[in-house]
Amino acid sequence: MKRLTISIIAAIITITLAAQAPKSPIQFDSNEHNFGKIEEKDGIVKHTFYFMNTSNQNATISNILTSCGCTTVSYSTESIAPGETGELTVSFNPAGTEGEVIRELEVFTNQGRSIDRLLLMADVIPTPLGLEERYPRALAEPIRTETLQSNFGFIEQGKSESKSIILANIGTEIAKIRVVNSNEKSLLTIEAPTAVKPQEVESVNVTYTIPATGEYYGTLRDTLWIYSNEVRSKNPIIVTSICTDQFDENSEEPTPSIRIEPSLVDLGIKPAGRVARGTFLIENTGKADLIIRDVETLNRCVCNLNNGTVIKPGEDHLVTVTLPAPEESGKTVMASVNITSNDPVRPFREIRIKLQSK
Repeated sequence: MKRLTISIIAAIITITLAAQAPKSPIQFDSNEHNFGKIEEKDGIVKHTFYFMNTSNQNATISNILTSCGCTTVSYSTESIAPGETGELTVSFNPAGTEGEVIRELEVFTNQGRSIDRLLLMADVIPTPLGLEERYPRALAEPIRTETLQSNFGFIEQGKSESKSIILANIGTEIAKIRVVNSNEKSLLTIEAPTAVKPQEVESVNVTYTIPATGEYYGTLRDTLWIYSNEVRSKNPIIVTSICTDQFDENSEEPTPSIRIEPSLVDLGIKPAGRVARGTFLIENTGKADLIIRDVETLNRCVCNLNNGTVIKPGEDHLVTVTLPAPEESGKTVMASVNITSNDPVRPFREIRIKLQSK
């Protein structure tokens, strides 16, 4: 049923677009082709579309555009006399795709004055991945993982959230495991295996528990070093979360609303090493006091906004930021100011700061 629906939609798209374009001088034997089920591991599949010049003048295929780099076309650009036939061969590479896919081709004739649209469809069966493909990030050999970032997103005061980090042993011998957090004042608890058997995976379970004391707001960052047979990983795994107020979705109480303009502060071009200055405006468009819970500046940026700043409904607050230009001429630096507030809709905002040296 799903495949039939896709075919009907594809046909409607083709008919509608063809009706809108000037009449094409060439007529294809079909405007779509379905490869059906294909294996990703089998590689490129091809199909040839045949056509005839049904007009009373010579026709030329001047260009063909594809909707994806996975699709290439082979065709002749020579003139086609009335009544003559031609062909174009389409190659589809299923690498990196999965499930039902649709690719479109736009065939331009007579210097683009006419357009034909062709559709390719396929149901791609992906190649099962080995441990090395599934877990591409090397830690301490033979241990690998999927990603070096684990982001919890928002965690409200008094709440606890857990995630798993997978460790894969791609080697032939058992690997003894130790996990060390470089953050000594962390709110993150870690449950890690002591070893990973060859060609198997184990989970490191990490949990953030945020006290309901109102002490923690903004971004928490933890740097986890994985030791395999007492050899430390070359790269750490960074675990982050953003601590916010507890928000009651069903509450009918008035709430604040933060508006920031601009979200990108461009400080222009300054001499190397010179400190540049700019501003952005925070406005409370809500109906309750807006409270700035946490202000974090990154990459040498400094601002005059303080934790605990209160902005009344309908009022605004001008923030000044400073940033030194890079010491090397022609370089661009990007910094940011991260703001956590009691806005229940957008409790976290990032303001980007841009500066180039001359």
